[in-house]
Amino acid sequence: MKKVFMMFSLFLVMILGACNSLSNDQLIKDYVKDTHGFDIVIKSSDKNSLELGKDSYVVSPVDHQELEFTVVVNSYSAEDEPKLNYRNKHLIRDNYSTALAADTELHKLDEVIPEIKKLGFNESFNDEPRVFFSEVKDDIWGFLYSTSHLDIKSFEEKDFDRLYEVHKLIKQSGASFDLIIVSDTRELNDRGSLVLDIKKLKDVNTKEEFLLEMKKANPGITGFYENKK
Repeated sequence: MKKVFMMFSLFLVMILGACNSLSNDQLIKDYVKDTHGFDIVIKSSDKNSLELGKDSYVVSPVDHQELEFTVVVNSYSAEDEPKLNYRNKHLIRDNYSTALAADTELHKLDEVIPEIKKLGFNESFNDEPRVFFSEVKDDIWGFLYSTSHLDIKSFEEKDFDRLYEVHKLIKQSGASFDLIIVSDTRELNDRGSLVLDIKKLKDVNTKEEFLLEMKKANPGITGFYENKK
């Protein structure tokens, strides 16, 4: 009898969790429509079936699915009631404005992407990100993927000139990134990566200045050339 009761209880929790998940999906869609004025698709979710903590959703506008942002539904206690911000009974937050700002900067590159591709870099690789944004620092990072291997040992001979041209194209686009992470397309453990500190490169106009800033942003370059002396 005890086992039957436990099985029934578990089944009931699963049913309630499923119902809550379905209602929350619609809640998220309604919230974004009412708050931002557009329809969304839900890309993924991390739901708490016991209704504790928070449910987190990654969503996109129906007509712009490259733009992804997060919507979080928080559980709350009585002391949180003054903070309820949707329909006077839900505590919901999202980072749409930050994601939109990052997406706007990303699309400023569209005009120069054809020239960047000629230099041996693509703006995407598989499902890896094109842009990352930090809500803590308001940082925006862009990503480029080299069609050839990146190696510090051959940096000056093979990659320096083309990265210098990439930096000039990014500056020409007017995109306001903090960093551009340039990686090749090998497996993660074998992958070569270099960082362009776009903020520091803003006033760089010569190859000598560019090399100095690249060494500052990529300690591996400095270490390699010091060991060669």
